[in-house]
Formats: sequence, structure tokens, C-alpha cells
Amino acid sequence: MNQGMAQRIIQKQSHTRIGLIMSMYNKAGSKKKDIIFDDIKFDSQTELDFYHWCEEAYEHGYIEGYLYHPDSLTLSERVTYTKTIQLKTKVKTKECFLMNPCTYGADFIIVINDKFREAFKGVIVDLNENGEVHIDIKGDFMSNDASHKFSIIQKWVYDKLGIYVKKVISDKFFTKTWCPENAYWKKNKLEPYKRYKDCKLIKDL
Repeated sequence: MNQGMAQRIIQKQSHTRIGLIMSMYNKAGSKKKDIIFDDIKFDSQTELDFYHWCEEAYEHGYIEGYLYHPDSLTLSERVTYTKTIQLKTKVKTKECFLMNPCTYGADFIIVINDKFREAFKGVIVDLNENGEVHIDIKGDFMSNDASHKFSIIQKWVYDKLGIYVKKVISDKFFTKTWCPENAYWKKNKLEPYKRYKDCKLIKDL
């Protein structure tokens, strides 16, 4: 296990514990909620739910570290071509743009350890010796276009960099492991959210 990587991840995730939701307005004028926790703005509620899972997994020793929105991976560089321009007295060459670079950014990196591997065999395909797992959080429903796009990116990342990106649908993943308490309970703390009601809590493992 790469201790340096795990420590770097934990350091980058050290924030003052603040949980709040701020309301803002988008360009169309409709109300939009920004999901902010630990001073981090999350792209979706499911990503925040997985962040809570990471907190509990780290606290109970199932992972060595975690990082939300790691640096993007470069899959292809910017492409240009040279164009020859005939001037009156000379020939000039000009570099012209053809294609932008292509990058991919995972939603999370987690560093799993032997405790996780033993407790949850087969839940995560562990291809990296240092335990690093790149996670892409998806909702329950994906359009055909979105599913096809992710499949292409997943294959491209693996072929180019040897990194397997694990697609995680939170309720299915939590069913196989556990659901974090901050995601499980409704605000009144009296009943769980419907999507997670069949999941175990970590105290029940």
C-alpha cells in the first residue's frame, strides 16, 4: 500500500466540518440548490452520500485514504497541424488548431486495504498494487448516450493508463457494503430514505 499516496489524500480532504445547503439561482431563474459539506461543493447528492461512506470507511479502517475530484487524467494531447501560406516574397508556415486535448476526471480515488478486501470480496476489482481505486458515481438511471459515453471512457482510460474506473451506483454499492448514517436517515432521524432502507449500517456488520 502506498502510504505517501494515502497521506496526501487525507491531507487534501482536511476541512472544517461544516454541513449546509445554500440556495442560488441559475441563469433561467429557477431555484437551484448547491450541495456543500466540509467546505466542499458536491456535484450531486449521491456524490455526497459516497463521501459520507468514505468518512466511515476511513474511520473504521476499511480504506487508507480518499480524495474527492482528483486531478484529471490526460487521454490525448492537443492536436495541431502545419499549414503553408504563400506570401508575395516568401513562404510562411503556420501552426493551426485541429483538436482539443481529452481529459477524464474521476469523482473519487479511494485506497482500499486488506481489511476491505477480506470483508467485501469481489465488490471492487482491485487491479492496482497500491490499492488505489478510481470511482465514477452514477445515478440509478443513465441514458443510453451517457452509458455508452462512460463505457468508451472507461475502456480508453484502461487502455491508455492501465487504470480501471469503477462505476458506482450508490444504493447498489451500499447494499453490498453498508450505508453511511448521514445518508441513511431522513432529517428527522426517525426513518431511512426509501432507496437505502434495505442497506445495513456499519454498526450492523
